[in-house]
Amino acid sequence: MVIAQVVRIRNETKRTFLLRPGDPCYNAQVDGQQACDGRFTIGPGFDQAVSRLVVPWEIMTRGGLEVEEVLQGGSEQVVRCIIGGVERDGLTRDWLQMRSSTWEPLEEDRWLHLGRRHLFGTVGSAVD
Repeated sequence: MVIAQVVRIRNETKRTFLLRPGDPCYNAQVDGQQACDGRFTIGPGFDQAVSRLVVPWEIMTRGGLEVEEVLQGGSEQVVRCIIGGVERDGLTRDWLQMRSSTWEPLEEDRWLHLGRRHLFGTVGSAVD
């Protein structure tokens, strides 16, 4: 399996997002600070280096790396990011995938091929 590590977060929009790391094995930090209440607030103009923030493997997470936009009126939109194989590819390569809050595939044409899956499902390579 491939490890995808997020090294920088930049928000060039006028919207605010909440970021929830989804891998319990890593303690993500933004500008040297750990997440407050298990999440980071990513406001307009945000541009920071991050460390120990990874996109979790599909089989190792309950929520994925969650990016949530809180809208006026309290409604929210969530995108879950995960790493995993896809059926159409024969499950031989790992892909950066985007899923809805109900785990439905989103924007499949924008999924990013990250590398070959290891023979036994263990770590095969790392991608920044």
